[in-house]
Formats: sequence, structure tokens, C-alpha cells
Amino acid sequence: MPTSCAAAGCAAVYNKSVNVSFHRFPLDPKRRKEWIRLVKRNNFVPGKHTFLCSKHFESSCFDLTGQTRRLRMDAVPTIFDFPAHLKLRNI
Repeated sequence: MPTSCAAAGCAAVYNKSVNVSFHRFPLDPKRRKEWIRLVKRNNFVPGKHTFLCSKHFESSCFDLTGQTRRLRMDAVPTIFDFPAHLKLRNI
């Protein structure tokens, strides 16, 4: 099964030739709850194979010191292109 982004309206799917990385939802309950709130999906419960792509994070959220692009421990997704009916929703 291909890796795809869980953000509403995002069509990103893993492709090794494209510079988009995929990141699992945090295991820490407080951070996980914040990510779920920011995604703005009704009754959304991410599983262990649920990802957000790097398009939803500011460049400052990444640690680029190694060969792998890694999210910083305090990173939260902030870049979304929500449809009009979701832009007003505060979950």
C-alpha cells in the first residue's frame, strides 16, 4: 500500500524521485492530540501507518543536520489548504 498524506485535500503520495517526506503522527498523547486538532478531520483517529507530508510543515520544523530530513520534536503542522467549510472550523 502506498504512503499518502492524511491532510484533507492533499494528494501527496510517496515517490522517491520527489522531494516530499512523510511523517508519522507523534506517539506523545499531547502532541498527537494537537496534530489531530490541526488536521480538522471529523472523527479522525490516526493509525500507525497514518502520515502527514512535509508540505504541511514550515522549513524551521526540520532538522537537516544528517542525511535524513527529520522533524524536530516540537514540530506541528501549520500549512494547510483547507476547503472553505473547514477554514472556519475550530476543533
